[in-house]
Amino acid sequence: MKADHSSLGDDQYRFHTTQWSVVLLSAQSQVPGFQAALSELYRIYRYPLYAYVRRRGYAPEEAQDLTQGFFLHLLEHKTLGRADPLRGKFRSFLLGSAISTAQQQKSLSLQKRAEATYAEYRRRRASVSESPVFGCRLANSVMIVP
Repeated sequence: MKADHSSLGDDQYRFHTTQWSVVLLSAQSQVPGFQAALSELYRIYRYPLYAYVRRRGYAPEEAQDLTQGFFLHLLEHKTLGRADPLRGKFRSFLLGSAISTAQQQKSLSLQKRAEATYAEYRRRRASVSESPVFGCRLANSVMIVP
């Protein structure tokens, strides 16, 4: 059984002082050592982000998916390149980005669900209009009696 990290008072779930050298290096994919810096960043911030997502009411599995999806988003969109020590805390940057990413993922999920529901509705409607019902059939919402 996997541990539920809902005891969010542990030190590992808190944001620590930012190591800006690691953040800035992890944003530069062409520089040697970038992968090690990115791994370190993931190791340092994965649990605090996970704990934050859990506190927002997500189930453990969903929080893990959102956290991993967020780090994937950081990589794919090169979001770390926008982090700047002069603009504020890295924690604020991460949380703002995580919230935005979670909202986008939720919106996409709802959109896909709506599209699937509409497709199912259209499929059922087409199958009903093509099948005989009590000796008659439906054609464009008009009952045709033979």
